[in-house]
Amino acid sequence: MPSLAEIEQLAFALQPSQRASLASRLIATLPDPDYDVSDDEVMQRDRELESGVVQPMTHDEFVRAVNADRGR
Repeated sequence: MPSLAEIEQLAFALQPSQRASLASRLIATLPDPDYDVSDDEVMQRDRELESGVVQPMTHDEFVRAVNADRGR
């Protein structure tokens, strides 16, 4: 069986459309995420950001908040 590095090397040699097709097929084999966010919720959050009701958070702020919530 080829190593992951060998598979990656072969995949990167494919044409862009072939890589996209491969990526799509691989993603389709992954299990569903443990969370469910509806399109309506995404749109509502986008409206809140656009209107200024909520303020965006940087990635670093998010990581610190998650770590603090988990007691790290």
